[in-house]
Amino acid sequence: MSNQSINPAPHFLFCKPIEQASYTESGLSLGNKSDRPIPSQAVVIKAGSLVKEYLPDQTILYRSYAAVEIELGKTKYIMLEDVDVIGEVVTIEE
Repeated sequence: MSNQSINPAPHFLFCKPIEQASYTESGLSLGNKSDRPIPSQAVVIKAGSLVKEYLPDQTILYRSYAAVEIELGKTKYIMLEDVDVIGEVVTIEE
């Protein structure tokens, strides 16, 4: 069986979503996603030809309502337009 992937359209990103924890380490509930808009995170796999700001392996924050969910095999992915990305997750040295 061959693996499948998607080549995104020029302004789109093909990403693997990062599951968000629904509870803190101490067991407190973070609430349902429908309670309030929480930005979601994903790792960029491929970027369309006109996307210059985001590269493969970058972790991004995006508007979750804008993502199109795709399942290839048993793995879930998302497609989203570059304008729906609201930032990049970076590590800050203290």
